[in-house]
Amino acid sequence: MAQRPVPNWSVVAVCTMLLGTALVLTWQGLALAADGPYYLVEILATGSVFGADPRVLTNVVRQAPVLLGAKAGVTDTHVLTIALGVGQLIFPAAVWAVSAILARRSPLAFAAVAVTAGVCAAATWFCSVSESVTALALTALVAVLLAQRAPWGWGLAALASATSLVLVASYETAVATGAIAALWAFVRARGSVSLPDRAGAAIVAVSSIAAIGVAVAGSFAEQNDSNSKSFLYFVVSLQPTAVYALLGCGALLVGSLAMPAGPTRWAVLTVAVAGTFVAAGTLEVTPSRAYAARGASVIAVVALQILLAALWFRDRRSNAPSVEARTIHRWEAWLPAAFVAVMCATNLIALRDWSRSVDAFRAGVEATDGFAYVDDVVPSDRQRAVWGWTGTSLSLVVRSTPSDGVLVDREPSYVPFPPEQAREQLPDKYVWRR
Repeated sequence: MAQRPVPNWSVVAVCTMLLGTALVLTWQGLALAADGPYYLVEILATGSVFGADPRVLTNVVRQAPVLLGAKAGVTDTHVLTIALGVGQLIFPAAVWAVSAILARRSPLAFAAVAVTAGVCAAATWFCSVSESVTALALTALVAVLLAQRAPWGWGLAALASATSLVLVASYETAVATGAIAALWAFVRARGSVSLPDRAGAAIVAVSSIAAIGVAVAGSFAEQNDSNSKSFLYFVVSLQPTAVYALLGCGALLVGSLAMPAGPTRWAVLTVAVAGTFVAAGTLEVTPSRAYAARGASVIAVVALQILLAALWFRDRRSNAPSVEARTIHRWEAWLPAAFVAVMCATNLIALRDWSRSVDAFRAGVEATDGFAYVDDVVPSDRQRAVWGWTGTSLSLVVRSTPSDGVLVDREPSYVPFPPEQAREQLPDKYVWRR
């Protein structure tokens, strides 16, 4: 039986929830989570892209809204924080939405994209400063484009080329994701007779190989070495457990859509649905947990690449329109949207405590003369926005006047600049005017 495209309402629901959640998180200043304040201070102080060289192209895309805002004369750090969130949260959400739209012709592919987007959102958006948040979304988009059965026109070829070029210097995970994309694109280019299809796939293949080289070099670079080891640790240790449980439940949900009707499918679907709610209920959504969940998000995207590649190779060998294992019923089209809804809800629920923490931190900065330790000023139950070493940077971002106090971390894991030099890091014109 020939496959039916995913109903438009299901696609719209998934895209709306991803973009809507990203918009709310951005408006509430979640871009300041984790290393965010330090990044913003460095961008504004230097007027240039900040970050590790092996990730520079991703950061160009992510930090462009801030740089454009500052160049236009914006000095309100609240507005500039939102601009930072546009690059760190709204842009990746938009990329996932485009992937979902492009995958809508195959219910199985669409479900896989939606589930992966949901897992990545729940797992990593509270640490959106990590370049992996954007890099993995772009990787998924390339996979969806490569999975298109029809030859690319010049539009899709240009989109795939531009995306793969950004991924050349994006994140160290390109060692794995780039290898899959390079092989897949090479096979697509070799087997196509369409000029734009062959040209676009060739660019993707070459760019992916270049990305592997940059990723390998970046993994051993002095500025990224410890970060890469930390990332590898979380992949091997399968932490946080709740995120991997969500990933497993999502895989079961997608798998159930490919199974023939019967008791087994119902059992798998029941486990997937129940497990999703249990895992989501136990998931602790914080910047530190999101930092640790980078490994799970990479595994999710690699699994998506492999599934989409397998479906494409199957269709290519059969030389016939793709055939799903069975008809997808109307109620089943809600499953991917429901999964994404649960994932987005975990972020929105956690956002309240994080926002209150930022408000408490701002109040502490305004009430402080000179310097003070963060834990002496901010109540213990309002420290979600405290990252451990960015207190001085966050103080500069949320100050309402240049003379406001500076909150210092008591035992910082990293000291970017001495606290007494904090005022020198950011021109006095930059203040929070909310």
